[in-house]
Amino acid sequence: MIQRVQTLYLLLATALMACVFALPLGTFLGEGQEVVLRSYEWWPLGVLLGLTTLLLFVNIFLYKRRWLQLRLCFSATVLTLGSQGFVAWYVWRLANDPAVVSWKLGAVSAFPLAAFVLVLLGIRGIIHDEQLIKSLNRMR
Repeated sequence: MIQRVQTLYLLLATALMACVFALPLGTFLGEGQEVVLRSYEWWPLGVLLGLTTLLLFVNIFLYKRRWLQLRLCFSATVLTLGSQGFVAWYVWRLANDPAVVSWKLGAVSAFPLAAFVLVLLGIRGIIHDEQLIKSLNRMR
């Protein structure tokens, strides 16, 4: 399981999505108070990030069922893009608030895009494994 490179890609993507869920996305300064933006404070984003993280984690252990793993990876790509869209919309909504004087995003807000790339690399590895198995079956 660990010797497959796509397992490492999926494990890294899971870790990145867990970091998005746990770490602050940025800070907003408005009229004398500082607000730290956390993903779990807004429940739709928290649910989406939790679901994505759980799906990626479960997907690591489906290495014997490659087609199911491939389908779940495609679902995970949609969820990671959706979570990045939610993060961008949430930050945009808070940044355009007239009470906000300044704001600063953390690197954590870009982690869903990195997880998206890692899941795509995992998909490529799963497809490569499937092609290798098919070629070995032809040799029999």
